[in-house]
Amino acid sequence: MSFIRRGIVQCTRTIFNSPMIPQDTCIHYPRGFSSTSPPKHDCGRICWNCSRPVDCQNFFCLCGKVQKLNPHWNFFTIFGLSEPKMDIDTQELARKKRSLQKTFHPDRLTRLVKDEQVIAADLSAKVNEAYKILVDPISRAEYILSLQGSPAPEKEADSVDKEFLLEIMELSEKLEELTLIAKSDAPNGNLVKDLESLCAHIIQRRTEEMNLLMEYIKCSRWESAHARLSRVRYFERLYGRLCSLVPELSSKGVKVSVD
Repeated sequence: MSFIRRGIVQCTRTIFNSPMIPQDTCIHYPRGFSSTSPPKHDCGRICWNCSRPVDCQNFFCLCGKVQKLNPHWNFFTIFGLSEPKMDIDTQELARKKRSLQKTFHPDRLTRLVKDEQVIAADLSAKVNEAYKILVDPISRAEYILSLQGSPAPEKEADSVDKEFLLEIMELSEKLEELTLIAKSDAPNGNLVKDLESLCAHIIQRRTEEMNLLMEYIKCSRWESAHARLSRVRYFERLYGRLCSLVPELSSKGVKVSVD
């Protein structure tokens, strides 16, 4: 959507290129353009300041006033993503977050009335919340499943088979053995090799399960997605235990790569 033509100029904040990426700019209203015209994307939002319809994809009314969060938005639409999905560009997500936070930063809104400052603060908090959920693939998957109203199993172990649980138990026991060696006064020479080998295996298995989870979500196979999500969590916990050993080993002069 572009208003850049010869005509009347009004300075405000609006959304260009992607409807959710705010920028400081000047809106150039074309000759004959009426600010009372209905928005391109009308979802029944009315500006609290001028009582005109507000485009459902914008944070600001054409009068320049910041608006409350669209109740129809989810965390994906806050960042301009058309639909919930696992495959997102996290670097672009971070860029949009910085742009939005810059727009709603209190230092830039000191001239606003108190009600506007409250709205901006609420928007800033919601942007932070949405980013924290979407930037992590596991919480992103959990959120997508929650949007679908797909109930999670009461117990995580109920969603995985016995063969998988046996695999996790064996890996956990191996990790426990290596942990005891790592915490000893004199870690042996094979420790680094064994830890890095175990870590590589856990990362590989976690990646395999995550790829299947993404495919099931893409195909709307929600029950299967829940099961895969549980499996991913098991490997994530094992990986976390491995990472927790790194500082202690480093203090003993033992360098282990867990990337």
